[in-house]
Amino acid sequence: MAAGIDVLVPDPILNTNPAIDAARKRVPASYLKYHVTAMVCRPPADLVAMTAGA
Repeated sequence: MAAGIDVLVPDPILNTNPAIDAARKRVPASYLKYHVTAMVCRPPADLVAMTAGA
């Protein structure tokens, strides 16, 4: 996963967006890695709803 984040952070195409570029300079890559991992590993909402009533 770290290799993916290391490629994503300095991406010149993404960083042409001023908001993304500003965030990249303000937020450490480890924070981005944590949130990307959380989004990828989170179970789908419908699965959570099905198991909540069990």
